[in-house]
This record gives sequence, C-alpha cells and structure tokens, in this order.
Amino acid sequence: MKKNRNTRLINNDLYKHLDETCTIRDLRYWGIFGHLRNEKHPSSHIRIDPKRFMKMTHTHFSEVELNVINSRRSHYFYPAKYSRLDYNCNLFLDEIDNIRKDWTDTFRPLIKREAERIKKPKKLVAADDSNFMCGITDYDESAMWATFTNMRNQQKYVDKINHIVYSLYAQFFHQMASRIEGITVYVLAKNGKNVEHFDRNALYDYAGSTGTAREFHHYPSHDKLYCIWHFIKHNSISTYDRLKERYPEVLVDGEFKQGHIAASYVKFSDELINELLDGCGEFFKEYCLKVYGEKYDEASWNYELYFYNLAEDEIELLENPFGIY
Repeated sequence: MKKNRNTRLINNDLYKHLDETCTIRDLRYWGIFGHLRNEKHPSSHIRIDPKRFMKMTHTHFSEVELNVINSRRSHYFYPAKYSRLDYNCNLFLDEIDNIRKDWTDTFRPLIKREAERIKKPKKLVAADDSNFMCGITDYDESAMWATFTNMRNQQKYVDKINHIVYSLYAQFFHQMASRIEGITVYVLAKNGKNVEHFDRNALYDYAGSTGTAREFHHYPSHDKLYCIWHFIKHNSISTYDRLKERYPEVLVDGEFKQGHIAASYVKFSDELINELLDGCGEFFKEYCLKVYGEKYDEASWNYELYFYNLAEDEIELLENPFGIY
C-alpha cells in the first residue's frame, strides 16, 4: 500500500534538472518512465510517477481512480494494459456504440423517410362516384361506396407502410445481432476459446469459476436479442414459441402460422432497439468483470497510452499553442 513506500524523494534531482532546462520532450519531465512497446521492444512498458504526472499535466483523477493508483506497492504506478483496446469490455462496448450510431444516424432516419414517401390515399366522397354523377345511383348509394372504398384504400396504405417498416427494421436487426455475435466470436477467440463451431452457449458456459452467464443479472437482454433474431431468421413455430414463452411483450396479437413472415409479428420500435443495445452493453460489462476481471470504468483510463497521450497533448500545447502546424 502507499503507506509502505519509502521513496518519496526519488527523482527530485532529476526533476529539478528537467525543470531548469525545460526539457519537455523528455517524458520523464511529465513523470513517465520507460518506453512504450514497439516492434524492436515488444515487451517494453512505461511506469508513472503519479504525483509528478498530475502536477505537470494538471490531471485530476477521481477518488475511485486514485484508490487504484494508490494501491500500488512501489513508487511508480504501472498501468494494467498497453491500450484501451486490450480490454475486452472496450471491444464489446465500442461495437455496440458503433451499432447505435448507425441506427441513430442512418437506419432510423431511413425508415422514417421511406414511410413518409408513401402517399396517403385521397379521401373520397359521393361526388367521386361516376355512377352518381351520371344519375345511375342516388346519393346514399354513392356515399356508401365512398365509405367502403376509403376503408379499403386506408387498409392498403397501412399494410404498405407496415411492410416497409418491418422489412427495414428486420434488416437492421439482422445486422445488429450479427455484429454483436461477430465481436463475441472475436473476443472469445482472442482469449483462447475454440469458436470454430460457435453458438451462444460457448459464451454463456465460458465463465470459469463464476458459473454460467445465464445467471448474470443482464442475461435476459442478451437472450431476448437472440430469441428475436432466431425467430425472424428461421420463421418457425419452435422459435416463435420460445420467444412467446420468454418475451411475449415483443409480439403482436394473433398466433403465428408456419410459413408466415416472422418479422411482421414483432413489435419493432426505436425503444426496442435502444433497450436491447443498452441491455447487451450492460451484459458484456458484467461478463467481462466476472470472466476477465475487467472493471469497465477502470478500462477507460488504466492503460499506458492514456498517460502517454495526455503528456503528448501537453507537449503539443506548449510547442504549437495556436495549432498552426
């Protein structure tokens, strides 16, 4: 712990010299020692003198962050990883953020735009009936004709809107689920899991001494994503029954019949997409904490490039304050 360290005055002479000479290109000036890894030195690491680093870069760490930094047993703090992408949780959450951005910036406006392109049917009245204008039918007969024609036209309009909307939602949903599965396969393989024949049980069962991921608090969000995906992929009674049993709230009223288009039975909405992205994000945070020992908040700063880049920003500010070159 911090109280056991007896090297409080280490590097004082070095810092005095660096301050006097303003050697800002020397990373030790900023409290960074060692070298970042490179092709010639793949095992190189940097270490941080926290007090000097915070003083020179004006960085203010939170109480939680300071607790991590001050739990070290040496004068220097050694960041846990080299890059933020060395954290599995960041890989998962970055992909989910990218999916959300594609939804917000591209697919959601596209669905709205395509739905608005369909023209609403003209409201007919008795005078629109040529038989009435020719004296063949009376007003009441033509008014009834107009009423029923309006009902048919409105239903055709609604059916066309619904077809376009659920088709585009289903297209995005397929891509969303596929991308989440893709990053899952990548992360599991990166951590030594054989994923040659992947199914999601490989994710749920790969939890070591922590048990199965089916017991995780946010498991239902991930499961709901897959239940919907399997239903709209396979259009089968078995996938429909599974979805109806577990998450009936996502289905429209009326029983699904074999051979029907499954996507037309799902209550797609902006709220459903965001709910699943939020829930899957929380599931992966929980998964990476319990399986890989990663704390998501810590993964945002506890890596070597975080400290290195802060120092480089300070150097850039001093050498090129106006951003001219």
